[in-house]
Amino acid sequence: MKHLTLDTIKHCELDAEQISSFQNSGYLILPDKFTKKEVDEMQLEANRLLEFLINSSLANHRRSGRLDIKQLASGKHIIRKIQPIVDISPKFSALAKDERLLTPLRQLQGEEPALMEEKFSYKQPLPEPIEGIEVHLADDRFLLHQDYNYHVQHGYRPDILTYGIVLDDCTLENGPLRVWPGTHRELIPHETVMIGNYRSYQVPENRINTQDSVDITVPRGTLLLFHDLLVHSSSVNRTQQPRRILFFSYCPTSTPISFDTRNSPTRIAELPYEFQYQMLKEQGVFTDKFRVPTLT
Repeated sequence: MKHLTLDTIKHCELDAEQISSFQNSGYLILPDKFTKKEVDEMQLEANRLLEFLINSSLANHRRSGRLDIKQLASGKHIIRKIQPIVDISPKFSALAKDERLLTPLRQLQGEEPALMEEKFSYKQPLPEPIEGIEVHLADDRFLLHQDYNYHVQHGYRPDILTYGIVLDDCTLENGPLRVWPGTHRELIPHETVMIGNYRSYQVPENRINTQDSVDITVPRGTLLLFHDLLVHSSSVNRTQQPRRILFFSYCPTSTPISFDTRNSPTRIAELPYEFQYQMLKEQGVFTDKFRVPTLT
């Protein structure tokens, strides 16, 4: 948001009822925070990023470390996630500084927030398999987990808060975010599981009541806010359309480690390959092969 005024910031603040609801449940749904035009522009940027990373992967004959792509049992490919993103997207870098996001964080964290992680859950089926890059056999679900189980491994504190900006209508069929209200008060030990041929972690189902879950089925343009300790998951996307949610996670500025500790190794490792891809295009050695299909 440009030309901030006290009225602008006041308009972004959470009210007492919203703050109480967040403290009790560990998450908050903020509807209609983005206009149709803003969401349309974010969807276009999501398409650009996907094309950039798939074509960069093809040009370099290796899968980008930012790109999480899976092969389903049917043989079809699905984009599960892209992470990190702000260093290759000026648009989303600017969005991470939007007062609609920062003002509530100051209220809840009690100090200036700092972006410590960003990722993009696509759950986007591809019309044709991508040939020429490594793809693991698995699906697009996210297991029952707490984000802090991963963040604590890098030395972060559990006072991280995460936004989810919803770019596509979330329905029961396309794998919406599923949360367990009130589970944000402690870290639950996770168990190691294998999905296909890669290792992941999950909260043991005997540690929570599976009947207490809430599926967050909301329209595009909705803003979600949740605590780093909130137990959540998502099932597979059973449709042929994407279910895209852009996630920004923030820690307080008093956090005693580098904000980008978790994602900086990937940024550093991938930049030379992305530069090489752009050089190959400029030299006419490589021509983009992948385009995001038009949604119907």
